Amino acid sequence: LILLNPIIIGVSQIINPDSLLWIFSFASLLSLLNYLKYEKKSDAGLCALFLGFSLLSKYSAVIFIPFFFVIMLVYLLRENDQLELSKKAKSFTINYILILLGAFAIFALLIPAVIINPSFFYNGTIGFKGMAPIFWSVMFLNLLIFIDAYFAKSKYAFTLFKNLNKIFPYIVKAIFFIIAIMFCLVLVNWSI
Repeated sequence: LILLNPIIIGVSQIINPDSLLWIFSFASLLSLLNYLKYEKKSDAGLCALFLGFSLLSKYSAVIFIPFFFVIMLVYLLRENDQLELSKKAKSFTINYILILLGAFAIFALLIPAVIINPSFFYNGTIGFKGMAPIFWSVMFLNLLIFIDAYFAKSKYAFTLFKNLNKIFPYIVKAIFFIIAIMFCLVLVNWSI
């Protein structure tokens, strides 16, 4: 049903960077979700490949770097067993780094100008329009989760996630409410 969406069909008919971004980012997202569910390394590799192609098609694909981290956190948030959380946290945090490194390697290999001027790599990936502080914040949180999983068997993350699970339904409802308000404001603005 997602693939039959008229917007996706329409955008995919036009050959431009936006259609390639839609195709590769969607494939990257599905690969990541499949990896998080089944924990197959091949899915993580596909995610890295498609994320690299997304970065090549349009630099704004860097938004997927923190977005994929948030998706990983939501998967970890649902875990009810501390030892299983520790195991998954170690695996997910390491593979998240490997996914990013793979995507960056694809980006660097297919843009030969990176060899001559490395600033092209930085500006096309983590240095793109304010992404650097977000990227380093995500890497710091990723490191904290890994350290907690490795040294404390996810004791602190488990306690935090257990408390967050109590208010998580309210957070989701608040997000949907904000999106609905924004949608109504867009309709009003468009009709005026």
